[in-house]
Amino acid sequence: MTITGEHASGMLDTTFVATPSRTRVLLAKAVVLSGAALVCSLLIAVPGYLYGRLVAAQLHPSALPAEAWQVIAGGTLMIVTTTLLGLALGAILRNGAVATAALVAIVLLLPFVARVLPWGEAINLFLPTYPALQLIEQAPDIMPAWTAFAVLAGWAVLPLAAGVACAGVRSS
Repeated sequence: MTITGEHASGMLDTTFVATPSRTRVLLAKAVVLSGAALVCSLLIAVPGYLYGRLVAAQLHPSALPAEAWQVIAGGTLMIVTTTLLGLALGAILRNGAVATAALVAIVLLLPFVARVLPWGEAINLFLPTYPALQLIEQAPDIMPAWTAFAVLAGWAVLPLAAGVACAGVRSS
């Protein structure tokens, strides 16, 4: 909605008057959105994890295990990845409803559709949902943690690069 709302209202033209580089505008939006998503996710994930641990320990707190930070980081990375994927889809498709539908389809529907395919389990490993679930310990470990982080990072960076490429093509 950050970029598609500007497209719909025509305010993006004003943004481009101030900053003519479409790539710079998209990357600035990506930095601001990922920063906001990171902060908000950590503000939710850390106290939530600590509270859950406190309740699970029957109100006898203990130190966080080392794998706790992987769970928190994995959940945070999924939020940031989804945010950047949504921004990239908005920049590419230029329509908020279509971009939102594509985002929901990629993150929520595609993993279920892939399961009915003969090679669906292999496809699911490279969709953003399974690596995120593995990192937050809600799915079995099929790949190393660094590979799961890399898959999630790829879903944030590659569509954004496509959005930058589309912005460069449209400006010429």
